[in-house]
Amino acid sequence: MAFKKTLKHTLVLSTAAIVGFIAFQVWNEYQGSSQRYPAGAAPAAQSATVGPGGLRPTFELISPEGVPVSSRQWKGKPLVVNFWATWCAPCRREIPMLMEMQLEHAAAGLQLIGIALDFPDAVEEYAKAMAMNYPVLVGEQDAMDVAEAFGLDLIVLPGTVFSLSDGRTLHNHIGELHADQAARIIDILWQTENGAIDFAGAQTLLEAMD
Repeated sequence: MAFKKTLKHTLVLSTAAIVGFIAFQVWNEYQGSSQRYPAGAAPAAQSATVGPGGLRPTFELISPEGVPVSSRQWKGKPLVVNFWATWCAPCRREIPMLMEMQLEHAAAGLQLIGIALDFPDAVEEYAKAMAMNYPVLVGEQDAMDVAEAFGLDLIVLPGTVFSLSDGRTLHNHIGELHADQAARIIDILWQTENGAIDFAGAQTLLEAMD
């Protein structure tokens, strides 16, 4: 009986996520990305290579209030970029943990960024309600392009990218990120930053987690 209830609950959440994603896609097509940006503020995502070892892309997206924000301001910082949506239950479960991560590691220079594939009004309301302590950006196809430039195939949400201060992508994670996983990845990131392990050694440790 418990299994049936769990299965039913999972199916309901999955259906809700699929419906939300389809609704967002339909809205995305209707709006057209060109209507979302002020003149001269077109989005960009540029990267020489993707995936672990590749350079993270330079991109420009907007805040939920419509203000253009460039990733150039975080050059020289290790970044954790989380792709999410308000209608995605696993994404919502991650956020308190991500906020704790930002709080714990901000003094050391880590910067977390949330990129929402969602309706701007919904993102603004949710971010304020949660008092999210890291920058939140919103995108449509342009946000998906950023994810692709990072080497993420966002068939499902959430997705999270960890990159080093020198711009190299350290690790891509698809699906819900749990606290123990996040702590281990961040530990490996800092070991790589301070030279305790090299990049190849970091990749070996990360692969062992899978």
